[in-house]
Amino acid sequence: MSNELIAQFQADPTNKEIERKLFDEYGSYIKSNINKWSGPLPQIVLDTHGRHHALEAFKTYNPALGSVHTHLYNNLQQLSRLIYANANAIKIPEDQVMKIGRINSTKAFLTDELGYEPSIDEIADHLHLPSVHVEKIIKNQRADFINDSDTEFQQIAASNKDISTSGKIFSYQKSLNSDQQKQFNSLTGFENTPILTPGQFGKKFNLKPYQVSRLKTFFAKGLK
Repeated sequence: MSNELIAQFQADPTNKEIERKLFDEYGSYIKSNINKWSGPLPQIVLDTHGRHHALEAFKTYNPALGSVHTHLYNNLQQLSRLIYANANAIKIPEDQVMKIGRINSTKAFLTDELGYEPSIDEIADHLHLPSVHVEKIIKNQRADFINDSDTEFQQIAASNKDISTSGKIFSYQKSLNSDQQKQFNSLTGFENTPILTPGQFGKKFNLKPYQVSRLKTFFAKGLK
């Protein structure tokens, strides 16, 4: 059935019903691989880019070359480029990005193995690290690359951990006018748009810092 669905999608990639069925079947696997990279960037950005890479995997899958899961896994590894490319914009050193990635990957693995979300002590034991060290890294993770004062947008970005929310994000983005869509994309990375730092964003759209902050709040409320 899986290969048949993928073949149908490859024949008609615009068919949203087939796309929905594919994500119903593979969504948990896709989500677990996306969540391995969570932490430095907003979850909304990872979900959007992860969904894009998953769709590309379905479009290019060849059953003669291996399993669907292997092809999905290989395509989703491209999220690493997104993390490293934006490490400077989010002001997180590369070694810290790697530590966050290891902790989140371990958390996802243990969740699958144990059937519940592991404690800090369990994560630390698995990594052979002091619990206090792991706890500090988890607390210091940036849920967003935007200004720290924009807590409302950060909370919404961090809460969008289910890949199914991408449909909601898509609908909201399409409800905006053309200028707002460009601004939304530049802040979130939606539709694989390069993410801009607040300074770059203000310069591109000729906005002052307080106007950028208001715009983020506007988008945050729209995503609720």
